[in-house]
Amino acid sequence: MNVPVNPGGAVDMTTPGKVFLTTSVKEGLKIVIGGKLSFKEGSAELSPEARQTLKELAERLKGYGNWISIRGHCSRNKNDALAGVEGYRAKTELSFKRAEAVASTLIEYGVNPGRIRTTAVADRDPVWAEVSQETARQNRRIEVILTEEVIKDQG
Repeated sequence: MNVPVNPGGAVDMTTPGKVFLTTSVKEGLKIVIGGKLSFKEGSAELSPEARQTLKELAERLKGYGNWISIRGHCSRNKNDALAGVEGYRAKTELSFKRAEAVASTLIEYGVNPGRIRTTAVADRDPVWAEVSQETARQNRRIEVILTEEVIKDQG
């Protein structure tokens, strides 16, 4: 695979403000943006720190011709007011807005928009199943997958 690899291969969501790489996904290299760079509850707004991290990430991604999959996540809450169909829709919309915010920022910093695909995961794939303020913060994250598949025609 023609992508940078982190030999540790582990995702550690407990250290604030870090970007973590893993090779443990079948699609390619997973870059998880979490910690203090994660989103505030109910928000898709990127912090200045997150924008700076994405700027650095964009510089690295520009050197590769692989597809980029961006997955937006949101948290579960113990007393989740967003239940049922309306909750499902609201969480899907929020996680999509998060993925789009990251995609737009990467594009702003020079990544080819034709390489990017966004997905709304909502709260269906939590890092932590148990719900607390800290685990909810860690579940509000973005996963950037640099796929194994190289784009054939980048015309």
